[in-house]
Amino acid sequence: MAHTPRSRRDAQRIRRAAETADRDRMPAMAAALTQIGTAFDDAATINAFKVRVDRLIQLGANHPVVRARFCARAAMLSGRNLDGAIIVVERWWRDERKAFQIASAFGRASRLSLEILSELRLILRLLRFERMKAEYDSIVAASHYGTELDKYWTGTFGHAASTLTEAEAEFLAFHARTEWASVPRGAGVLQRLRERINRAAATGG
Repeated sequence: MAHTPRSRRDAQRIRRAAETADRDRMPAMAAALTQIGTAFDDAATINAFKVRVDRLIQLGANHPVVRARFCARAAMLSGRNLDGAIIVVERWWRDERKAFQIASAFGRASRLSLEILSELRLILRLLRFERMKAEYDSIVAASHYGTELDKYWTGTFGHAASTLTEAEAEFLAFHARTEWASVPRGAGVLQRLRERINRAAATGG
């Protein structure tokens, strides 16, 4: 059975509501309200959220929008495997939801942090469901080494950073969180990586 994109399924659901209203010969205004209500009900809200997460995944780990939204949190997951990251993000999400509820009571709530964690929570679960561990490793690595990591890794090792082996991912995560922890993320850490690999190539170890 062919997969139907979420956005198309949402549109089909709204259209069915309109056809039902027409079949029941509802007044024009009532039919319009039925269609509008269908577009904004709870199911549509959840579906729109999943569509947004789908699009973020399709953009890839190195896209500026993805990096701006998830880079800080992804860096905090360095050294954890996918299952461990899901547990940590679940705890973050629960804590943030509780904080949001308390802030809402005082009229000072901001949804941004909770939205980001909700998206990250679903992304990690989708990666595990789809057995996309390499993509998770790539996201964490990109949060430390920056957008040029993929180009460097491809030129040096012949494959993209999005297809890291488990040993490569562990190597990158270990050095990023230990001896290079105080080095600014991005170009600074990537330069240390270049020096480390060049030194290993020159000495044979």
